[in-house]
Amino acid sequence: MGYYVCWAATTTYGRFLLPALAPLALSGFVVIMTMSSQWHRLAFALATVVAGLGLNRSAAGMGHEANWLVTTGQDTRDHFLGRPHHTYETPAYSAFLWINQSAPPTARVLLLGETRGTYLERPFLAGTTFDWPPAVEFVDGATDAEEVYRRLRAAGITHVLVNLPFGMQHEHLGRWRRPDRDAPIFAQFFRRHAAQRFWMPQGIGVFELVDAVPPGQARPDIAAAVAWGPHLTQGDSP
Repeated sequence: MGYYVCWAATTTYGRFLLPALAPLALSGFVVIMTMSSQWHRLAFALATVVAGLGLNRSAAGMGHEANWLVTTGQDTRDHFLGRPHHTYETPAYSAFLWINQSAPPTARVLLLGETRGTYLERPFLAGTTFDWPPAVEFVDGATDAEEVYRRLRAAGITHVLVNLPFGMQHEHLGRWRRPDRDAPIFAQFFRRHAAQRFWMPQGIGVFELVDAVPPGQARPDIAAAVAWGPHLTQGDSP
C-alpha cells in the first residue's frame, strides 16, 4: 500500500490512477451520508457541478478527436487511425497495415520507438514507459553487430518496425544500459541487417532482417537515430 501511495504521488501518468476513483466515490458517499441534511444538499450540488464539468470536458474531447465520425460511418477506421490526433501522436497504423498485408504469417516484429501494437496482426515485442525497450536484451553483453543479429534470429524476430518521431519524443530510443558501448553496436547491426521494406516521410518504417543489406539499396540512413535516439549528437557515428 505504501508503495502504491508513493507511486501515485510521483507519477506523471494520472490516467493510471483512474481505478482509485471507484473506492474514493464510495468513501465520499459514506462521508456525505454522515453529515446533516443541510450539508447533503450542498454536497450533492457540488457533486453535480463536478460531474457536469467532467461530462462537458469529455464531450469537448470527443468533438476535438472526432472519433464519433467512424461510429456514424462518416469516416473509415483506416483513415482515422492513420492520421495523428491530440491523444494519438504519430501513429504507425499505416506500417501495421503493411505488415498485416505483406509480411508472412510466421513474421515476428520488434518495435523500436513504438509501444502501441493494438492493430498489429503479427506477434510482436514492444516495451512500455516503465521498463527497458526490448532491444536492450538483445544488445546487452553482445560483442558485435553479428551477435545481435544472431540473437534476434534465435528469438524468431523477422521484422523491425521503427517510429522515429514517437520514439524521440518519449525517449523510447537510445535507452541502453551502457550507451557508449551498446549504441554503436546496434547502429552497425541496423545498417548491415535491416533491409527497408516500407517507409513513410514522417520517419516510420518497416525493415526486414536479412543476412546482408544489398549494397546501394536506396533507403534513409536512420541507423544512428535509431541507436542514439534523442541523445544523438553530431559526433555520433556507427
